[in-house]
Amino acid sequence: MEDTHLYTILTENKILGYFRYVDDILIMYNEEDTDIEPLLNQFNNMIPTMHFSKEKETINSINFLDITIQRAMTTSPSVFIEIRPPQTQQSPKIRATHKNKNEPL
Repeated sequence: MEDTHLYTILTENKILGYFRYVDDILIMYNEEDTDIEPLLNQFNNMIPTMHFSKEKETINSINFLDITIQRAMTTSPSVFIEIRPPQTQQSPKIRATHKNKNEPL
């Protein structure tokens, strides 16, 4: 997306925060000031080969990348960020022994 076009869209829609990492985008907005559906349509029309979707917060929190962002219920915008440990899967250690060296394992 062209930066100036993106900036125009974000300012016209009164977006409070725009965060992007590769193909993940997080947009913070006030529902009283911003109708998200036209904004979503603008994003989808900008790059026809891509499809943008929305995921709204649940119980004042949303996951973005490997963090959980929780909205604080105060008069000023504030968030609590919880960093989740990376999900690692360790392969089970397997030991194979074979008594007869001439037979396939």
